[in-house]
Formats: sequence, structure tokens, C-alpha cells
Amino acid sequence: MNTFDSLTLALQDWFATSLCDLPDALRQRVEKEFAPMPWDQLAAEQRRTVTLQLDYQHDPATEREREYWWDFFHRMSALKAELERQGSSDRVNLDELLGGSGRLKDIRTQIGRMEARERQAKGSYYPQPRVPVRDLAPGKYMAYPKALQKLRQRLGSTPEELAAWVWLGPEADGLSAYLNVNELDPPPRFSFGALPIFGTAGEEDADYVAPRSGRYAYDPTWTTSRRLPSGRFRIIAYSPYSRVDWAVDWQDGPKNSLRSSLRSIARAIQEAAPELVSKLEEAERRAAIAHQEWLAVQERQRREEDRRQVRKSNVASQQHLADVIQEWAKVISVEQFFSSVEQRSEGLPDTERAAVLGRLRLAREFMGSQN
Repeated sequence: MNTFDSLTLALQDWFATSLCDLPDALRQRVEKEFAPMPWDQLAAEQRRTVTLQLDYQHDPATEREREYWWDFFHRMSALKAELERQGSSDRVNLDELLGGSGRLKDIRTQIGRMEARERQAKGSYYPQPRVPVRDLAPGKYMAYPKALQKLRQRLGSTPEELAAWVWLGPEADGLSAYLNVNELDPPPRFSFGALPIFGTAGEEDADYVAPRSGRYAYDPTWTTSRRLPSGRFRIIAYSPYSRVDWAVDWQDGPKNSLRSSLRSIARAIQEAAPELVSKLEEAERRAAIAHQEWLAVQERQRREEDRRQVRKSNVASQQHLADVIQEWAKVISVEQFFSSVEQRSEGLPDTERAAVLGRLRLAREFMGSQN
């Protein structure tokens, strides 16, 4: 049975009421749970928003969802930190220089998908009223494992076939499934269409079940309509040096409180300092080697560029010389033609020789200077 006492439902008819006019028990609860926020300085809608946030953080029904989003934002922060370290590091990766590694591209792709899934979350949480189990009709509902066992014994059914019958629904000779039957009356009917799919721009897929094998499993296609942190405290110690990839975290939980572990956490961080120093020295040594390799690559590229420019200059010079020779041969050929005509005209009568020389002069003028 759900023992969660919703503050939103308790204040459902009192959001527009001043603090002094609330019933004594309700006023004391508001003063305790709203502190340090002043009730009287908030509008009615703001008060409702605060109570929804408080209920979400304390409702046992949202525990798995809050843990998922906690891990989700922790992973996103880690990816962004890694992207920043990769971008700000002065170490040159030869694989990336030569067009090999695509780690930065993979990180940006993951962050883009996670941000898109975050935008799809609608924040539609609302607490459900408590309903005693004894008010439900006995024998009306059957738990999923028991239903699957009976169907397997009678029909040899598989979980996939049961999911298909639930998808069809009783309207198409299928089955109907319900949620929270021990707490709600009537319980809401389960629908595959209520599961939004990442990457479909808000569209709904009617037969999708998120492949989550555990509550900490990372599934890039899973999304939810609620978005708030889990409310659990987490301590993360990480290396301040971009070249040293080191991080340790301690998660608060119902069975392991961080309050009693602070001394051991501080001691663990202090003991890790020598390891970080050695890792930093090794990272700097590798960075120096990588930098020297990068300088060597740059020098080889510069020398190759010099050789390419020399080859290009030689080809251009050879082509220019060939053009000069060809032009000179043309000039010599024309001049030899004019000289030959002039020599042959010496054996002609004066009148004919004068006519030939006149035409020869006109031809020279037409051809222009051959120098």
C-alpha cells in the first residue's frame, strides 16, 4: 500500500488561502516543508508548483525515475566535461591529425541526443490519491507473472505474444492491462501509446517497450514525461588536470548515508593524491612525446611542401622555355621567307622587281616587327 501523503492533494482547496487562515495541522506542515520559501509571498500557481516538486522528490512511485534522471544528468555532465577537456588540451592526437579518431564527434553526438531527449520531457507529474487495497474488488486483477504463467501453461504463450494481446486490447479480442491496481480505484489502463520515442519529434509508437534491463541501464531511446532530480546527494572527486582522466563518486542512498562516510571520503581523496601525481607526470611525459611527434610531422610536411614547390617551379620553367623556343622558331621562319623572296627578286626585271619589293614591304608591315 502507498503510504505517501501528498502535500499537493492536502492543499488542493487551500492554495489561494493565506498562511494564517490554514488549519493548524496544515499550516505547521506548510511552514516545515516550504521553509525557507515564504508562503504568503507566492502566488497560488507558484504554491502549487512548489508542492508538486516536493511531492515528486518524496513520492516512492517516482524513485526509479528520479534515479534515472540523476544518472542521466550525471552522464551528460561527464560527457560535457570530457568534451571541454578534449577541446582545451594542448596535446595533439596524431590519429586526429591524420584523420583517424572520431572520439570528439561521438561525444558531441551523444550530448545532442541527450539534450533532445531532455527537451522531450514534459513534466506532467501529478500525485495519485491513496486508495486502500481492501476497497478493490478481490480477484478482479491478476499480476503479470501469474498471468503469463497461466497463459504459458494453457496456450504455450510467450511474453511477446502477451504484449501483442495487450497492444490489441479487449476491443480486438486482446487483453487489457492496468497500473497501480493496489493503490488506485479505478486503476489507469496501461497503454503502449503513452511511451514517447526518442527521435520521432513527439510522435508516439504503439508497440514500443524500452529495453531497460535494470534501473541503471543506459538506453538512448528511453524517455519519460517527468523531469526532476532524484533528490539524492552525490559527491564526485575528479582530477583538475585535463590530461589525467580520474574520477570517483560516492552516492547517497537509503542504506548508505554520506554523512557517516565524510571522513573516509576525505581520507580516500588524500590517499589518491600520490597516484594523481604519478599519473600527471606520465601524462605530461606522453604529452611531450606527442608534441615532439607532432613537430616531426610538421617538419616532414614542410619539407614535402618545399619539394613540391621546387618540382612545380621546374615544370613551369621548362614550359616557359619551350614557349620561347617555339616563338623564336616562328620568327626565324618568317624572316627566312622574306629574305629568300628578296634574294630571288634580284634576277627580275626592274619593273617586276619593284612590284615584288613593294608587296614584300607591305607583308613585313602586316607581320610587324620580328625582333
